[in-house]
Amino acid sequence: MRRLAAAALGLTAAAAGLGSLATPLGAAPSHLLVFDSSRSGRFRIYTQPPGGQATVLVRDTGGNDFRPAVSPRGRKIAYSRRRSGNYDIYIASVATGASARLTRGPAIDAFPAWSSTGEIAFESTRSDGVNYDIYVWNAGHIRRLTTATAVDGLPTWSPDGSHLAFDSNRNGRFQIMRVPAHGPGKPVPLTPASSNAVQPAWSPDGSSIAFAGNASGKYQIYVVDVHTLAVTRVTTDGANDYQPAWAPDGSRIAYVSDAGGHHRMWTIGPEGQSPTEVSSKGGELPAWLS
Repeated sequence: MRRLAAAALGLTAAAAGLGSLATPLGAAPSHLLVFDSSRSGRFRIYTQPPGGQATVLVRDTGGNDFRPAVSPRGRKIAYSRRRSGNYDIYIASVATGASARLTRGPAIDAFPAWSSTGEIAFESTRSDGVNYDIYVWNAGHIRRLTTATAVDGLPTWSPDGSHLAFDSNRNGRFQIMRVPAHGPGKPVPLTPASSNAVQPAWSPDGSSIAFAGNASGKYQIYVVDVHTLAVTRVTTDGANDYQPAWAPDGSRIAYVSDAGGHHRMWTIGPEGQSPTEVSSKGGELPAWLS
């Protein structure tokens, strides 16, 4: 499964070669993070205030749950569940943790993203069992959005629901692509093909997209302006940083880093200010509930 986390990117603690960073575990703005973690022996969905204690959100699982995506009103999450070798999308109540299955079939359906209008985009191999494309679920109907013979995955919505961004290797290396969510129009690259760019996350104001890129040799967090295509580097820690997620007010970006030899969650300002470790026990694929 293409998690594009530390193991999938081929990153190791030894490759980072760093001790702990200067900023200690501490507080951040009063938002609630939701993320997946294997701290209990299998991947499960947790919630946690930055710097606080984590709580299991989805309890009725016999498999591995990962990549939570928050609904427009914050009352539900969509997530991926691997059970008996199969990957599907599920929905869970934030209040109760009760879940229901959204997609069914032998294909891989994973990495959901919820739009402001209630649609859910996800990556899937349902066309042929092999090729990854972007699909959109809307009120029980599923439509295919991309058709390249490539890996198209990890979608993220523009705040107004008009466009999707995703990562794709259709041009060789992975790039961040943008496409109209409801047509017409073809995907266009937002990042250069000179290095890999993966795991896009659209900013709340719609002006930019955060992503993980390896232009420096290691994966760091960058931001690309969707209008000018200017790219700005956010993290500069020398570790491998990935899986960015914007806070609802745009003041912070959550991400995962292997700084110090452990995969833990951090937050940082969009201009690189005040990197802060917020989870000492690890976690992956963070999102923000509030």
